[in-house]
Order: sequence, then C-alpha cells, then structure tokens
Amino acid sequence: MSDISILSHEYESNSTFSELLNDIVLEFKRRPKGELRYDAAQTRKVVEFLMGLMIGLNRKADIRGRSHRPVPREVVSRLEHTHSKAKEYYLQDLERLVDKLEQRKMLDKRDFLLLEELCDAADSTASASFRRLWRR
Repeated sequence: MSDISILSHEYESNSTFSELLNDIVLEFKRRPKGELRYDAAQTRKVVEFLMGLMIGLNRKADIRGRSHRPVPREVVSRLEHTHSKAKEYYLQDLERLVDKLEQRKMLDKRDFLLLEELCDAADSTASASFRRLWRR
C-alpha cells in the first residue's frame, strides 16, 4: 500500500469516527432538559466506543462481556497523553459514564464534558491526519 493510500485510509477512518461521535453527542444535547430517554441505538454506539476507548487506554480493562467498537489509535494516543498522570481516574470517569448510559440515566455537565473531550480529540486527530495527507 502506498503512503497516500495509507494516509487516505487513516483520514477516512478518523473523520468518519469524529463525524459519527459528534452527531450522537449533539443529539444527546438536543434532548429537552429532564428527558431521560436517549435513542437506544445511539446510546449503544457511544457505550461501545467508550468501551473501545477503555480497552485502548488500558489493555486489561474489565469490559464484563460488553461489546465494543474500535476507536482510532490516534484518538486513543491523544487521550492517553492528555491523561497520562491521572489515567486511572479518567478510566473511572469513563466507566461511570458507561454505567449511566447503560442505565439510561440523565447525563450531567460532567458527563458531557467527557463526551466533548472525546469529540475534541477525534476532531483534532482527523484534522491532523488531513494535514498529513495534504502535505503529500
């Protein structure tokens, strides 16, 4: 595979992940205050992405038989670098968010900050891979 093909594939996977995640988080935010129901399919996708992220950050993550979706390794690396000093706390926060989503509980500001941080990392990664592709 040529360098351009690799970079193109990398950009496509990063941008697709970023777009999907941003769309779901925006949909979560559009829910009227106090409405506990999030779309089940979208909630499942976010949970699976969070599980994939936890596996990427901690190879020994206890996912308790839950399914997961792969998260682009560049996104995992970016978040790993950001939370290198407090990775255990970050993993606990992600686990708490997963539990809330699975129990269909109302998300609070702290939960949305975690989701926004994941969206930011995905956006930054997609932008960086586009710049690498553009330079070729």
